[in-house]
Amino acid sequence: KLKRVIHVGDAPADILAAKAYVDHPTKPLNVCVSVVGVATGSYSAQELKDLCGESKRGIWEPVILKEGQGVGNEKEFLK
Repeated sequence: KLKRVIHVGDAPADILAAKAYVDHPTKPLNVCVSVVGVATGSYSAQELKDLCGESKRGIWEPVILKEGQGVGNEKEFLK
């Protein structure tokens, strides 16, 4: 049985898409929505966190990673 949907991304659109699904009519009632927002450099961890708003246990549980690997963090990516 599906209990959680997780979206991973590094842009405001990723956060907002996941957050919109929380109240979408096709989402089953007992499914928690999560997003893993990865601050890769284009957007800061704080910007992504602000878009997430307040978490609601079992309903909306976002996680923001401060140091993502990717284009915006090339030195870390190359390790």
